[in-house]
Amino acid sequence: MFKVMEEYNWDSFVVMTSLYPGYEAYVDYIKSFTDTSYFMWDLQDVLSFDMSADTMNDIRARRLLQQIDAQVLLVYCSHEEAQYLFSLATEVGLTGPGYIWIIPSMAVGNPDILPPDSFPVGLISIITDRWRMSLRKRVRDGVAIVVKGVQSFRKQRGFIPEGHSDCQNPVKQSATNDSLFSIFHGVFCPAAIHLLCTNDSPISPGDCELVQHMLNVTWEHNDFSFNSNGYLVNPAMIVITLDRERQWDKVSFLDG
Repeated sequence: MFKVMEEYNWDSFVVMTSLYPGYEAYVDYIKSFTDTSYFMWDLQDVLSFDMSADTMNDIRARRLLQQIDAQVLLVYCSHEEAQYLFSLATEVGLTGPGYIWIIPSMAVGNPDILPPDSFPVGLISIITDRWRMSLRKRVRDGVAIVVKGVQSFRKQRGFIPEGHSDCQNPVKQSATNDSLFSIFHGVFCPAAIHLLCTNDSPISPGDCELVQHMLNVTWEHNDFSFNSNGYLVNPAMIVITLDRERQWDKVSFLDG
């Protein structure tokens, strides 16, 4: 986000958030980054308010929006809240030529379908480059992470743990067997990798050791290194913008 803003000298901006979970951490990060950056950022204001349709909310939101003097606006909110926000922003004249809105990927929703009518043309977001990647390619990458991790584990330990479960069945851990059940459950099911080896987890030490071999994998020149929270360390991102045909267009590539 800041790479894009710096490139175009969008140094003066306002941050606007709903009360969506994580908004305080988002604001804290923005303030910390701008305070310590070599680039001379001008964070004019931070506005956090309820973005749900309600008469009292509407009055307060309009009042806040009317006070904005910046042309670059960073937003943190959900997809539904973004629809509400842009409806009000259009009413008070904060959309159209001269205004630059940047929203998170969660506010975009599904970029393969038409966005809500309230979303203004020129709206910008930064999302993962896996947006238009086929399901086949995603599955190949997921399998490759597991296979490369197992290969690394075998090279170091000289054996491969046995697997005893899948995503469709309840998981039961053997008291004596270091199995792959938690690994495949963690990689291919909703459970995040970083939750597998917490102090109160029933996962065996052997499984946790195998997880470690999956956290730094290179596959087909792609870096699949994960941090302690289960996110990619260097994700490849793309900048998308809403064009006049109301389609999301890829405008640039950002290497993490």
